Amino acid sequence: MGTLENLSIVLAGAAVITLGIVGKAQAASFNFLYSFGSSGRGPGQFFSPVSPVVDSSGNVYVADNANERVQEFNSSGTLLSILSSPGNAPEQFVPDGLAIDDQTGNIFVNDYKSSLVDVFSNKGGFLYAFDTKSQEDDLAIDGGKVYLSNQSDNKIDVFDTSGHLLSSFGSAGSGPGQLNTPEGLAVAQSGKVYVADTNNRINVFDTNGSFLSSFGSSGDGPGQFDFPFDVSIDKSGNVYVADSFNNRIQVFDSSGGFLTSFGSLGSDPGQFVTPSGVAVDSSSGNVYVADGNGRIEVFNSGTSVITPTAVPEPSENLSLILAGLFSAGFLLKRNLKSRS
Repeated sequence: MGTLENLSIVLAGAAVITLGIVGKAQAASFNFLYSFGSSGRGPGQFFSPVSPVVDSSGNVYVADNANERVQEFNSSGTLLSILSSPGNAPEQFVPDGLAIDDQTGNIFVNDYKSSLVDVFSNKGGFLYAFDTKSQEDDLAIDGGKVYLSNQSDNKIDVFDTSGHLLSSFGSAGSGPGQLNTPEGLAVAQSGKVYVADTNNRINVFDTNGSFLSSFGSSGDGPGQFDFPFDVSIDKSGNVYVADSFNNRIQVFDSSGGFLTSFGSLGSDPGQFVTPSGVAVDSSSGNVYVADGNGRIEVFNSGTSVITPTAVPEPSENLSLILAGLFSAGFLLKRNLKSRS
């Protein structure tokens, strides 16, 4: 990808973010509950948080990407533990995707810097690693199978939990069932595999890799996307998408029908800067969003709405633009690295 094209992408991301500052936020039927974390490198702080996941006890694991660690919190946001690299080399461990094996409770961590998936026990002890031999991004586990979004080859790789490659599906392109730098993915109880595709759509496959359908298109309207980054499924089969450059979470039914969205650009409660992860707790219904403001925001569905806040002061605008540019640059760097 050429320098001019790279600059265009960054400027486009900045334009989306800047325009969002003066835009009116869309009301949504999700309530902001609370947030935890702040920007920084200390315990409980974040530097580019991505890919939250929730275990069967309601504890939340967050890939604290640029801090090179995974942090575990209880459902109230209290820090419980920190998982760090099993090795000692600087930047050896850059977690970019997380999944929990419901059968064992083991935590699978995709290391974006290497081609390894590191596996930890639910007590935090390192167990083993396996080499995917590709630049993988996010991962999901279902029925003893580990699904990984292979950004090097624009496909989904399927491994068993010991690291043996079982199959792959998808190919590079924009046609039905094709992928362009796949990001987050999730497997529903129905057996459908939902993949966030940077063709600005969600591709849907069955667990054998057969293409079923897709939904979404480029834009900022309801059901449209500007860099869909992560996907999560609730117990009813509804699909939550972190629509990063539109600074919102969109919710769809299992067939891709648009239901609602929530969030807007900003740093106030219930606002986002390029959200880069979403997870739903199937027990409580709480929705956890990794926010580029260096925090995790927590929502739940309800009858009231999130009301837009006032347009920020000029000094706040500058802070949001800088934060947005940083997050956009982080996402772009990852995208370019996967293509190199």
